[in-house]
Amino acid sequence: MDLIGMAMVAFFLFYVFIAGHMVDSMSGPALVGELIAGATLGPHVTNLIPQTHQETLSLIGDMGLLVLVFEGGLTMDLKQIQKVGVQAFLVAFSGTVLPVLLGWWWMTAAGFDPVEAFACGTALSATAIGFALRLLQDLGMQNTPQGQLITAAALIDDVLSLIVLATLKA
Repeated sequence: MDLIGMAMVAFFLFYVFIAGHMVDSMSGPALVGELIAGATLGPHVTNLIPQTHQETLSLIGDMGLLVLVFEGGLTMDLKQIQKVGVQAFLVAFSGTVLPVLLGWWWMTAAGFDPVEAFACGTALSATAIGFALRLLQDLGMQNTPQGQLITAAALIDDVLSLIVLATLKA
């Protein structure tokens, strides 16, 4: 990446930071400002970031998500997880099964092949654990009983969704 490209990526990251900080200063989750910043600079609004730089930013985002999920695991209270384990599994199970079934039913009713309909339902079932962890963190709820329930349920939901996706691939 050339000097101009690095400057563009640095500007983008700074812009995202400032947008998140502005929303945070208004008592909102910084994640909302960061999402708006990405949407406004991305390919569907201003298209200021060339495709080659979007790939670099995607890699940076993947690394950030990895660290965020790792940090979420570090802050999980295992005793609290044991307390909410059954509830978390029920929340996760319903959060996986209901979207798959409803998505399959809706898409089949719309005339799609049952396998395509199942794939659409499966896509609806995955949670965004990175977003959930970040919002809990921004709201100061990560270490509360509710935060631990949401974290555990999101983790279980993602594992169940990956299992369902693996069956699609097979």
